[in-house]
This record gives sequence, C-alpha cells and structure tokens, in this order.
Amino acid sequence: RKLLEKDNPSQIQQHLLTLIELGILKRIPVFDQNKFIYKHTSPLVKMFYLADERYTIGERELSQNELQDIISVNLPLIIEDNVREFLSQKLGLIESVAEGSDYEVDGLLLKFKKPEVALEVKWKKNIRREDIEKTIKNLGKFNVKRKILFVPDKNLLLPFKEELKSIEIMEVNDLVK
Repeated sequence: RKLLEKDNPSQIQQHLLTLIELGILKRIPVFDQNKFIYKHTSPLVKMFYLADERYTIGERELSQNELQDIISVNLPLIIEDNVREFLSQKLGLIESVAEGSDYEVDGLLLKFKKPEVALEVKWKKNIRREDIEKTIKNLGKFNVKRKILFVPDKNLLLPFKEELKSIEIMEVNDLVK
C-alpha cells in the first residue's frame, strides 16, 4: 500500500516490535531460515484483515453469503495457527513453521533448535488422496519423534489407514487428553 519506501522494510521493524510487546502480533520463526512470520494473536482480527485484503470488507456492507464464504475460506487458516500454538504450549516446545521451495509444513515444534514434532493440519470436510500424498511427502522431510496430521474427524481418514500408519492422527478431542 506504499506506506514504506521501496526496498526499505527495515522502517517497519520497530512498529512490529511494538505490536508484539502490546500482544497484538506474535512472531513465529521459520525453521532453518533467518526469517519470521508475523501473525495476529486474535482470530477475529486476523479474519477481518484477511477478508479485508481479499474482499475490501471494511469499505462496504457484506451479504450473508459473502460472510459465510469468508468464514469458510479463512477458518482453516485460523485453526492451523491455533492447533500449532496449542500443541507447542501443551508439549512445552517452541512454535515454528517450515517452508522450502517445494514444500510447506504447518507446524514444526522445536526443542531448542531441534525439530521434535512435524504438524500438518487438514481442516476440511473431504480429504483427497492428493492431500494425503502431499502430507506424507512434506512430513517425511523431517527427522522428528512425532509426525502429526490434524483433521476435524479421524473417520475422514479411514480410506487412507494403510498409507498413514507412520503418522499420528489427531482431532479436536485428542487435544484435551
């Protein structure tokens, strides 16, 4: 939005640190890279800004259908962030993500700087074979103690039981155990 001089993102660094100190943003390291991603701490604020960026909702009234579309598109991203954060706190590990030129992992939980848990979140009603193949490939890139696939309902994965035998499957009920 041309708020910064071209090629000078360092101007915003102090503002980001202030927002982190205020608890509005959190900084998540990208594993094995010297960079971070910044996320809103509030799911509602995150949903608003994601929707405003895509649909300019701050400037007009929304229809019921648009609102439902916005929620259905953005809810999986929010669930992904919340599951990663919750598991990192529950397991006492450092929250991180991992990305490369040919993959992205929703969560890589670290003990010090060593990966312990690789996490993939598939929050959808229908999981296809391509989703499973991509998940197995991405989680397989890491030598970790636990590989976790988080889904809304474990029954969605019954057709893929054989392919997923080396991956721990979790759903919402498993988080409270």
